[in-house]
Amino acid sequence: MRAETRTIVNNYYTKEEIMLFKKFAKIIDKEYMNKDKQRIIWEFDKKIGGLGGYAAPLNPTVNPFNRLGDYRNVFRSLQYARSDMYYCNRARHILIDAALHVETLVKLTLSKNKIIKFIYNKREFGRNIEQLYNEGIINNDLHDRLNYLRRLLNYAKHDTDPNRDNTFDSEDAIVFYFECRYVGNELLKILNHPICSIIYDIDDNF
Repeated sequence: MRAETRTIVNNYYTKEEIMLFKKFAKIIDKEYMNKDKQRIIWEFDKKIGGLGGYAAPLNPTVNPFNRLGDYRNVFRSLQYARSDMYYCNRARHILIDAALHVETLVKLTLSKNKIIKFIYNKREFGRNIEQLYNEGIINNDLHDRLNYLRRLLNYAKHDTDPNRDNTFDSEDAIVFYFECRYVGNELLKILNHPICSIIYDIDDNF
């Protein structure tokens, strides 16, 4: 686990949750493509509520989200992250896919009640976070949590310095995924999106 990930778990999660994250990481390392073993991860995801990866088909070629319009990528990204865990993709891929959930929600939140649609927002993630904060749309806590995610995402995308430990492991991926889920639900509440209060069934379909 990277130091940046450890900061997130120490600040926002209980000891019991941290132990669960370690267990989940071992499952996606050793028990990938085993739906029964992985179910414990998605039962935890289901408890968060909203439309998480747990409610998406494992096969990423099956896309039930086109009907959601602007919110398509919000939930499609979580399906990709779940599929990454199932098919044993690299931890970096899980981080980058899960991040799109929050990046898109940040743009949608900024575009709420504005004429310019979010799809025309080409600014960097960090600049959008700062605008949300400066406009008083998010509080200090959510601002901090978004910036922790932003830093980890930047490392996942760009950190190739051979003098640094730029590797990511499954614990990083699990923590990042669930932090995206918690932060994403807070943004969905700001947007008054009804999905954040709905709990779906776990989807085991391919």
